[in-house]
Amino acid sequence: LFLVPAPAGAAPPADDHVEQVLTAEELITDGTTQKVFGCRIVGDSMEGAGIVSGDTVIVRQQETAKVGDVIVVTVDGELTIKRYERIGERAYLYPDNSGYQPLEILPQMNVRVWGVVAKVIHSL
Repeated sequence: LFLVPAPAGAAPPADDHVEQVLTAEELITDGTTQKVFGCRIVGDSMEGAGIVSGDTVIVRQQETAKVGDVIVVTVDGELTIKRYERIGERAYLYPDNSGYQPLEILPQMNVRVWGVVAKVIHSL
């Protein structure tokens, strides 16, 4: 992939305007050596974060999350993408859409963090 400035309405860029050559892997991973995977988004619970149905998210594989991270997580075997938040000692999975309720993470739940969303690929 060629990374070039692209003013709307301008003629196609000439070779002398190429700023950098990127491989697809570099574009997706930002050069990190950490393992990544992709998830296709279904649903609208994360629209407020700019993540819409049909998007692909690139996820850095890790088992921990910081407050505010958008994470891919399983809750009792169901895969979901939500924002990780804490209020006092309580942990929650928050949607970024007011049409959905947050989910409090309770001790009896089987919860596993698969990773933190690093990038969103949105098709036009």
